[in-house]
Amino acid sequence: MKRTKTATVLLLDDVREIREPFEILLASAGYKVKSPRNEEEAIDAVRRMPPDLIIVRLSQSVFKSAAAEHAVAAGHRIRALAELADRVPIVVINGGSTEDGHVTEMDGNVHLIAPEAFEELEQLLGRLVTAA
Repeated sequence: MKRTKTATVLLLDDVREIREPFEILLASAGYKVKSPRNEEEAIDAVRRMPPDLIIVRLSQSVFKSAAAEHAVAAGHRIRALAELADRVPIVVINGGSTEDGHVTEMDGNVHLIAPEAFEELEQLLGRLVTAA
């Protein structure tokens, strides 16, 4: 199913060298990308224009670890502080390679993914935007 509007994605990643290529990939896939440098900027950006998706990228293999829980909590915190509904999905991208291709759906409209290729992430985002 095709998107009828350009979806806005809030990309949370504090490593500029990794964040910028993700911005380019997402934009080339047709998404409007906001990528604030810190939580304060994220909250401000979300309040001005609520995103359709929140993406948090992890830099190491952290499935089922404290770091993954922290990333999910950060997404929930920004969603709550910006007064976004729980229907705005949070996608946590695992940068490691131990469970590539694996998608885990969690409570609270949170999805963990370790994509082997950008196309896998794009498919998940497309499903979530279409469902929203």
